[in-house]
Amino acid sequence: MSRIPPPTIAPIEYNDLRIISEYEITIGNPEGDFSVSVQAQRPGTNETVWKTVLYRITYDPKMEGDVQNVHLKSLTLQHHKLVAEDENGDTYYLDPDTGAFIEGSAFKHTVN
Repeated sequence: MSRIPPPTIAPIEYNDLRIISEYEITIGNPEGDFSVSVQAQRPGTNETVWKTVLYRITYDPKMEGDVQNVHLKSLTLQHHKLVAEDENGDTYYLDPDTGAFIEGSAFKHTVN
């Protein structure tokens, strides 16, 4: 069973940074995994200033991979905090200058 594509998350321009979300599929272990990260880049050069993995899902080989993925629903800047919310309703708060997690984040870095 396939699913619809993830929502398009617009980049956030903050100070001299462009902040984007990224999905990555790794085929390095028997199951493979899917990770979601947020990263800050310098506009013009696309140099990565910081990158923070919000969560990683290890695939169950008995299920289709795309139905196991949990995508971001939104990425916003609120009161000098990056706020990322996933499809399950978990919320992650990051410092937009460093990418460090801020207290109150879901801290669900690995999901099985």
